[in-house]
Amino acid sequence: MNKKVRHYSTVILLGVVLGIVIAILKNYVGLDIDVIQLLLYLYVILAICGVTFYLYVAAYTKNINLVDRYVQRKSDHPYYALLLSLVKKDYQEAEIQLERLSSLYKQAKIALTATVQIEKNLLREAEATVQEIRNSNIRYHNLALIALLQGNLEEFEAYKARIKHKYLHYALEAEAAYREKDYKKADELAELAISSAGGLQKWVYVKSLERQKGNTQRRSYF
Repeated sequence: MNKKVRHYSTVILLGVVLGIVIAILKNYVGLDIDVIQLLLYLYVILAICGVTFYLYVAAYTKNINLVDRYVQRKSDHPYYALLLSLVKKDYQEAEIQLERLSSLYKQAKIALTATVQIEKNLLREAEATVQEIRNSNIRYHNLALIALLQGNLEEFEAYKARIKHKYLHYALEAEAAYREKDYKKADELAELAISSAGGLQKWVYVKSLERQKGNTQRRSYF
């Protein structure tokens, strides 16, 4: 069934159920209900529940299957289609989805553009793009990764030290170990990155790693 049809069917069904509940409360229980006020309260409650669920999936849950189902359901949206193309290492498709992102996703577009540039080894372009990222953790993570790929270990350590999130530290250290061909250490650090992360970031690590393990032209850990 089409996603929009399912959405509108759900809304209609909820409206019917709400109408029945209001009728029962008014006619059999005798409650005097302001329907407009009740609808406003319900709308606010549903909006809060929706935002809370999104934040849980996006940033906190450790349940990869939950995140994967969420991303797959949203795959028509360019942001989630972009994430799917990135974990599949399909950079041509990623660039198509980047163009589809609206201005509401300006910072996400900048950060993910830098990701694509780094993956394509366009390091000079990526370095310029990264400067526009407002989130300091993401900015320093990308700068550290660029420094690592350029072989500048002093800058790599300096940028890494500025990052607050542990999972980003572990992911960068896994990449460094992989480049040194210390694969056991890279695996151990990757496990720490995955266990420390949550939500979409954890999903990206897991799915990227699944793809990389079968990649005969692998150039990076994740």
